[in-house]
Amino acid sequence: MYDRNSVTSSNNCRIFDTGKSLLNFDFHSIVLNDQETHLLLVGNHELAFINFEALTSQLDDLANVNTNASLPSLFDVKLVSLFDSYNVNRPIVEWNRCEPNQYAVAIDRLVRFYTVDQTNINESIAVIDSQHKRPISTISYAPHDAHWLLTGSLDGQIQVWDTRQCSLKNPASLKFTVSTPFSIRRIQWSSAKTDNSDQLAVQCDRSVRIYDIRRADAYVISSTDLEHTQRIIGMDWIKQSQSIVTLSTDQSIRIFST
Repeated sequence: MYDRNSVTSSNNCRIFDTGKSLLNFDFHSIVLNDQETHLLLVGNHELAFINFEALTSQLDDLANVNTNASLPSLFDVKLVSLFDSYNVNRPIVEWNRCEPNQYAVAIDRLVRFYTVDQTNINESIAVIDSQHKRPISTISYAPHDAHWLLTGSLDGQIQVWDTRQCSLKNPASLKFTVSTPFSIRRIQWSSAKTDNSDQLAVQCDRSVRIYDIRRADAYVISSTDLEHTQRIIGMDWIKQSQSIVTLSTDQSIRIFST
């Protein structure tokens, strides 16, 4: 982990050793909650939970002694098996943006919810059995409502779910569905706390579409898609201008104004 030093224009490196805790762990991504207190390492068949707040506190204490300090071991890694241990699709993990101790995991067409505390990961009985025809490729919590979860799939559909009072006997309510002609790769809400905070960008194969999710018809803001000539591999909102920057395999980076 690196801290940028604005005074010396240098990076301070903080290293911790996972020891044998993650020796055979096949993680492929990391997910940090918005409050920066909990960190998940995502593997194909397991998740590893790290109390990031406690970890950074230890690193700060060591930094007062040595800027390149190393923790001898990370003793508080908690491993949890995924609900489908035979899955062939990579799990999709998303923290709830309003509830810092809750996250969701999507595998194939199912979504399951979890809560964490300082020492344990608790699996809830709430499950979304989506109506997608192909595997879920992305999930996204709404930034303004802890109970709104969006699922996107390779079938080209966005499904908007209300998880209030969701349980085995009372399934999540499907509010509405939005169809696109392309496979959906990623959904990202606007990061601006303005009237545009209900806008979301949907990354398809070679294009990005902008939606206002407050409307039942999920009105497309732009009359034309924000397109590349080849597959898009990444996108993000630019906070200052409410534009979208995209990276594509056509070897170009583009900025689109919304």
